[in-house]
Amino acid sequence: MQPSDFNIGHPELKGFEAHYDKEVLPYLQAQEAVRLDAILKTKILSAIIVVLSILATFLVFRLSSNPKFNILPMFLGAAAIMAVYAYLTASVRSATKEKIVGAICGYVGWTFVSKVKIPPDLTIWSTLRLLPKVDSFLSNRRASFEDHIFGAAHGTEFESIEFHIEERSDKKWRTLMRGQMMSLTFPQRFLGTTVVLRDKKIFQSKTIANMKRVGLVDPVFEDIFEAYGTDQVEARYLLTPTFMQRLVDLEKSVSGKNIRFGFCEGRLLIIVETPNQFEAGSMFSTLLSTERTQKILDEIAAVFHLVDGVMKPLPRHQ
Repeated sequence: MQPSDFNIGHPELKGFEAHYDKEVLPYLQAQEAVRLDAILKTKILSAIIVVLSILATFLVFRLSSNPKFNILPMFLGAAAIMAVYAYLTASVRSATKEKIVGAICGYVGWTFVSKVKIPPDLTIWSTLRLLPKVDSFLSNRRASFEDHIFGAAHGTEFESIEFHIEERSDKKWRTLMRGQMMSLTFPQRFLGTTVVLRDKKIFQSKTIANMKRVGLVDPVFEDIFEAYGTDQVEARYLLTPTFMQRLVDLEKSVSGKNIRFGFCEGRLLIIVETPNQFEAGSMFSTLLSTERTQKILDEIAAVFHLVDGVMKPLPRHQ
């Protein structure tokens, strides 16, 4: 059998192919039979649902004088098929994700936990306006968390958690924001608090949490971001054009948007809005395809590049 071939997106992942063939591939080969069984059951039940939906549509057409009800059975049938697929493939999808993501993280010495049992404290994040406020007093807003990655890189501790914030509107929960929240112990010592948000032009506040506006050196970043700090000198020292460009590059590397960040209490806090990541993908394709693992490998490499970009020493003068 030919060894697996991947596009290794980061030097720390070099040699992962051998690890995959030894630790991951045998597991996926065993899970492939489980996947095929789940898909077969899904197809059989879906066929039954389709037949029942057609019969129900015919009966509704004959008995109802309201044409709006004619499509109701087909709509309910489609919803039932999606529910059956999700239910029958849930266990194999979850196990596949745990194995692939866990193996990649473990290979570089990181830990991956898919289910976050204790939600992070969002107080400092909302105080700095990196995230909207979510607490027990806001019954119309809720947050959920998953895919906790944590470990050490370049001598610093970091963690990344995927968040999903929803808001109730018209009695329905709708996505307000989804992305990754990252915390890194910053190697450079700083005493004050500095936060960088996206520029909202005329709607931007003059102060945030006792912090005043800080002018950015580069006019390009001045047009994109709005900075605030308790120490103007320190804020300008931290927010060099080189560092600002790294954050913009990091946003692109994770296919994200609206990146914002803050220096507070010895940590660098980063929020970047991203699509749902680290997922196992469709269960209608084989688990043995390297494309499935390659997608997650690329996402992990992007996180590593993020840590790289932030942790590289900054020039002291620019």
